[in-house]
Amino acid sequence: MTATPLLTTCFRANDETTDKLIESLYADLDKRRDGSEDKETIASVLSGILALRFEPEFAVNRRELNRSEIKAFEVIEARHMGSLLRRTKGKNRYAVSPELTRGTSVLETNPATLGFRVEHCGIRYTTPEAIQSPYSVSLINGVRALPCFALDIGTALEMQLQGLHFPHRYTSLVNRPLSVRALDLTSSYCEFIDRELSKNNHLAIRLRNNTDSNRIAFVARQTLAIEFGTHLKNWTYRWTKEQGLKHFIPPVEVNDPMTGRTSINDGLPYQQQLEAMAGHHNQTAA
Repeated sequence: MTATPLLTTCFRANDETTDKLIESLYADLDKRRDGSEDKETIASVLSGILALRFEPEFAVNRRELNRSEIKAFEVIEARHMGSLLRRTKGKNRYAVSPELTRGTSVLETNPATLGFRVEHCGIRYTTPEAIQSPYSVSLINGVRALPCFALDIGTALEMQLQGLHFPHRYTSLVNRPLSVRALDLTSSYCEFIDRELSKNNHLAIRLRNNTDSNRIAFVARQTLAIEFGTHLKNWTYRWTKEQGLKHFIPPVEVNDPMTGRTSINDGLPYQQQLEAMAGHHNQTAA
């Protein structure tokens, strides 16, 4: 499951329409409340809210915000609940009113590390860290983008470390506790894929805030997403060879939000199968 997106303050208005909306929302605040005088912080919080307007729900984690940002959100919440914000069922969970925010545009303010244009309906990202869900990206360099997931990497590595046998083909593996070594290897795997994506200018991004070792999230330009399983197979081969591990082919899931279709390429314990076949041939020859 994808984690609930969090309110962050690394966005700003990206056009005159959005500037005017933020100005009007600020002008309508109760200026007697503590924090209402901090116009700059309120603007960044409002921009962060607008960056979440297509999410069905987002969370406000006060531990992720500084004191000024918390005060700013509380001022906004007190005045604009119902018009800008709507409460959902969870604690500190909200949704954004689409009627009020239609036509707005925001830009991430962090120094750019992405080498290509990444957008979602009026939201422009400059770093992978700001993308909270692969479904929060709809265009890469002007072409449709699709969510892709590498499945059960952590479990596959744990099974290798324990010397366990894999199914002949699989789309999922039985969950088991992951050792520190398996988690470290998963992190190394992710870093290797990041380097490959960057080095070869592939139009795909691994989401950095994803912590699920068995569902590693990417978003890829449609043309790359169609062949993402093949690319991941080749990258995994090179990484396992580098690590002295047995080569396996991870299952890869690709979703198309527009059609609702999901495709999954099967995983294979490639080297384990070759070794089993070699052992069988040796027994037959004897």
